[in-house]
This record gives sequence, C-alpha cells and structure tokens, in this order.
Amino acid sequence: MTEDHAHVVGFVHLLCCAKNIERVGDHATNIAEAAYLATTGVLPADERVAHDGSGTTTIDIRPHDHS
Repeated sequence: MTEDHAHVVGFVHLLCCAKNIERVGDHATNIAEAAYLATTGVLPADERVAHDGSGTTTIDIRPHDHS
C-alpha cells in the first residue's frame, strides 16, 4: 500500500508540472500575440493549428521490471 501511495504522489507532482508547463506555453502565446499585434497592427487569427502533431503525444506509465 505504501508503494502505491508513493506512485500516486509522484503522479500528482507530474500532473502539477504538466499544468505549469502548459501555463508557461499559454503566457508565451499571449506575449507572442501581443508582439504580433504591436508590430503589424493586425489581430492574430483566433484558431491556431499545431502542425507538428504535439497534441497527440502519449507516454507509457506502466511499471517496468527492474530485475
């Protein structure tokens, strides 16, 4: 049971990190849009398309046998 608790705590920390990284990306996007508006005088398009497929990244979280 203690081992499961340690995994849960680790995953919660990982989720918090992911959330904060997403916030950094959102702030960077806002700064870029403000810079674009300031230099061109045109509002950026409302919808942005990810051309690199980054929205479909998956990871394997199954425990591995380290023996």
